[in-house]
Amino acid sequence: MTTLQVKSTLKDPKRVLLALGSNVDKWHHLSYAVAQLRQRWHVVWESDILETEAVGMEAPSFCNMLVVLAVENTTYEALHAVLKEMECAMGSSREDRKCGYVVIDLDILAFQSQRYHQADWSRPYVRTLLQSMPFEW
Repeated sequence: MTTLQVKSTLKDPKRVLLALGSNVDKWHHLSYAVAQLRQRWHVVWESDILETEAVGMEAPSFCNMLVVLAVENTTYEALHAVLKEMECAMGSSREDRKCGYVVIDLDILAFQSQRYHQADWSRPYVRTLLQSMPFEW
């Protein structure tokens, strides 16, 4: 494995690892979310999509993927806020999630070297998708 090299016009890029998931019109919503990410930031890498059973809830199966972004001039908090706005704009709601329906979930697993959502790192689908990453995180 090699380390992440970002060849772009970004002067001081920060690495971000996102986990994306959906169980409602899942292929469409993941594809749309990645397109939205590409409009805002530099997408360095995206994993294949992996279909899994729901974890911790009675719900339809999920499609999950990982995306690596290179961002600049932002903080974890600002990026998190934008991602939550994207979820809302795509129709994701707390009420639906309580019923087991997730239109889109966009979680920051890592911002630079800081890890978030610690439990997700040990989930089999995250571990499998991380193995396909062509560079070290």
